[in-house]
Amino acid sequence: MTKRRSSQSTPPPTSPTLNARDAHRLLTAQVEKGKALLANRPIDKGTYDAWRNTTREYLKKAFGSDSGNVSHFVQAGSYGLFFGATEEYFEEKNAEAIDNQLKMLTSALEQLEAQIEFLPESYVESDDSIDPLPVIERLISRFHIVARQLRDRHDGRPTLNVSDEYDVQDLFQALLRIFFDDVRSEKWTPSYAGGSARMDFLLKSEQVIVETKKTRETLTARELGNQLIEDIARYQSHPDYRALVCFVYDPDGRIPNPTGLEHDLSRDNPFPKVRVYIGPKGI
Repeated sequence: MTKRRSSQSTPPPTSPTLNARDAHRLLTAQVEKGKALLANRPIDKGTYDAWRNTTREYLKKAFGSDSGNVSHFVQAGSYGLFFGATEEYFEEKNAEAIDNQLKMLTSALEQLEAQIEFLPESYVESDDSIDPLPVIERLISRFHIVARQLRDRHDGRPTLNVSDEYDVQDLFQALLRIFFDDVRSEKWTPSYAGGSARMDFLLKSEQVIVETKKTRETLTARELGNQLIEDIARYQSHPDYRALVCFVYDPDGRIPNPTGLEHDLSRDNPFPKVRVYIGPKGI
């Protein structure tokens, strides 16, 4: 007789389902409940287990099931077991676990607060039909500040020096992942100019293509404008394209009239939308 082989597969990771403000509110309440558990010793095991399980589920919904915030919270509540352990031992270890887990929650709340502060006022997280363009515009407006801050690391440690277009892509992709779950870099072959192109980023769910560029001494404003016009034409028939955002990083102020170039190339009609941003300005 052949034995039936039981197969248990690890479930795929889940993405965040809570917006930053709601997650912050729920986890703040869990922090207060955790503090109340510590203040009312001895700790009831059933109450602690319920608090721990609820908090873990909130963390999954806030950051995704494979987030380090989830695993660190779980690990912070772990302790060794041995034969003959007393009720007093478990009670003391549960108290230590809660104290450690509260520290992990403090870190998670700080991350959420940074996200909330970074959101533009027009970003309404509870709205399923959110416009991603104001979020991307906000990231672009802060990009130079972030790039400059990265150069100033403790004890002169190695960092990312944004010196070419690849550096711009790497840093901007990291910033996009703060707010967007599915950020892709993929090859697409359009029927334009007879060649294939690799777009910088596609926000799959939002149907937004993001192209990044960096000015340099050998790239004139006219040549840059022609490149942007070609990009706009290239993606005109892309099936996952509702808006194209072109970000030109110009830290040395090489573009003489950035606002004029933005206005000339940005459009709402004909569909799809095109937004061109050149920054920083006024430095």
